[in-house]
Amino acid sequence: MKIRAILPFMALAAFSFAPAAMAQAGAPPTKFKVMDMRTAIIATAEAKADVAQLQSQFAPQQAQLESLNKQIDDLARKLQAGTNTLSDEEKARLTRQGQMLQSQYKRASDQLEEQSNAAQQDMVDGIGRKMMDIVDNYRKENGLDCVLNTSSDSIGILSKSVELDITQEIIKLYDQKYPVKAATTAAPKPATPPASPAVKKPGGEK
Repeated sequence: MKIRAILPFMALAAFSFAPAAMAQAGAPPTKFKVMDMRTAIIATAEAKADVAQLQSQFAPQQAQLESLNKQIDDLARKLQAGTNTLSDEEKARLTRQGQMLQSQYKRASDQLEEQSNAAQQDMVDGIGRKMMDIVDNYRKENGLDCVLNTSSDSIGILSKSVELDITQEIIKLYDQKYPVKAATTAAPKPATPPASPAVKKPGGEK
């Protein structure tokens, strides 16, 4: 099952203050770091394991969609091949059958997308809440004033020093605090974040 990127990600207003806005005349420079919360969430071992679990969970529904799509394609080819040989009655019957299968396909596809999106959002929210605690502890332990989230649309950081970015450090701290069981990590992990399964549309359209 192909997985697309998950959207939207949870808002992180707690880390959306620009250091310039926080500085005051005569005050010491603001101490801050930056991180990409979006990348951090989907790069954790827990997220990768959860994606593999979701793929397995929704595999039967994906297989059902592929089966319906094949039936629709087969009917379309049969109608095309029998343009000059099938009776009008048979053409009408096959057309009705195809329309029924397309309705079934749409209902099943909509249901899969809704359930998949809900499961993925629950996963992201759960990891995000725990990661927020890790980021806050990191800030306190390192004497920082704030941590800026570079994946937020409200932050316009055009350039930054590599030393400022703590994304990989936060991922490492998260994996240490929330290790994934060996039985779960044995499942294959895709390189992309979870999202709604990419399903070929009826009739052969991509």
